[in-house]
Amino acid sequence: MEGVIGDNESDTSDDDDDVRERQHIHKIQNYVEHTIPLYDNETFQSHFRLQRPEVYRLIERYQQTNYLVNNDSNETAITHEKAFLLTLYYLANTETFLEISDRFDLSMSSAHRVLQNTLDFIISLQDEYLVWPHNREDKREISQRFSKIQNIHGVIGAINGCHIRIKRPMEQQRDYFSRKQFHSIVIQAVATSNNIITDVHIGEPRSMHDSRVLRRSPIYAAAHDNPDFFDGYFLLGDSAYANLPWLVPPFRDNGHLTDKEREFNYRHSSTRVRIEHTFGLLKCRFRRLNKFNNLLLDIIIRCTMASCILHNILTIARINNINIDDDSDDDNNNDNDDYNDNERVFVEDRRQYIFQNMFVDRE
Repeated sequence: MEGVIGDNESDTSDDDDDVRERQHIHKIQNYVEHTIPLYDNETFQSHFRLQRPEVYRLIERYQQTNYLVNNDSNETAITHEKAFLLTLYYLANTETFLEISDRFDLSMSSAHRVLQNTLDFIISLQDEYLVWPHNREDKREISQRFSKIQNIHGVIGAINGCHIRIKRPMEQQRDYFSRKQFHSIVIQAVATSNNIITDVHIGEPRSMHDSRVLRRSPIYAAAHDNPDFFDGYFLLGDSAYANLPWLVPPFRDNGHLTDKEREFNYRHSSTRVRIEHTFGLLKCRFRRLNKFNNLLLDIIIRCTMASCILHNILTIARINNINIDDDSDDDNNNDNDDYNDNERVFVEDRRQYIFQNMFVDRE
C-alpha cells in the first residue's frame, strides 16, 4: 500500500553540516571501485545488508531503467552501482549524509539526487516484493504457519503500528509529538509469521490513535469496499483495535477475565507478537529508521517504504535458503494445520467464534 505524503516538511537546516559543507572536506577516493570489491561476504553484508549476488542482481535491473538522472558527462557520470550502494549504505547506517557523501566521493547535492532516484527504483519493485496474498493457496500457506504457533486457525497476518522518529517538523508540530516525548510518524504494517511484510501504510502523525490510522489506510478501505477481500481469513491486532469481522483483538483485561479468556489472550499474544519481531528486525537491518534528520517528510516516507521492500527481499532470500528438512516437516504437518475451504467462515463477531471453537474439545 502507498504511504501518506504530508504537506509538512522536516527542518532541513543543520548548523554542523552547513559549517562542514563550507569547509574543504577530504573525500574518500575509489571506495566503490577499489575498497568494496575487497570486502568478504560477511563484511559486505554488514555494510549493505543484502548479500552481494542479490545486490548486483538488483543493480543490473536498475541499469535497465531510466530512474537514475545524471547531469554529468559520460566520463564523470555517477554509475548505477555507486548510486545503489550509496542508498543501501544510507538506509543501513546512521552516519550523517555529509559523511556518506564523502565516503562515496560525491557532493551533497549529487548524493541527495541519486538517493532519491534509487529510492524511486526500489519502490517500483513494490508489486513484486511487498504484496498482499490474493491467491488462495498463498493465504492458506500463511494461515498454516500461523496456526503452528498457538493453534489459531485462519490468521493471515498480524497488524500493528510503530514509531519512525523524525526531526521536529516546521508545521503542526504537536500532531507529530508522541507520548514518548519525541516527534515521529507512524508505520502501520501487516506481517506474516516469518516476518514478511504484506501491507504497509506510512506517514500518519504519531499522535493519531492506531485505530484511526487503520481507518485511514488502504487496507481498511479495501476490506470495507470488498467483503471478500479477506476471503474468510483475518488479522490479529492488539487491544487498540476494534473487534471486526476481519480483525481480532484480545479481550480487554478489566480485572474480571475468566481463565479461558486469559488463555485466549495468551495464545493471541504469542501469535500476534510476530509483527513486533518484524518491526525489530526491520529497524535492526535498516538503522536509519531509528531516527531521521534534515529530510523532507516525503523522503522519510520513501526511505521507509524502500526499507520495507528491501527487508522483504532479504527475508525471502533467507526463507529460500532454509534447510530442506524444515520444508519436509512443514509438508508433514499440513493435514493438521490446514484451514480448508469448509472452515473459512464469514462471521460478524470473529473473536467470539474463535474463542468458542478454541475450547470446544474441553466441554
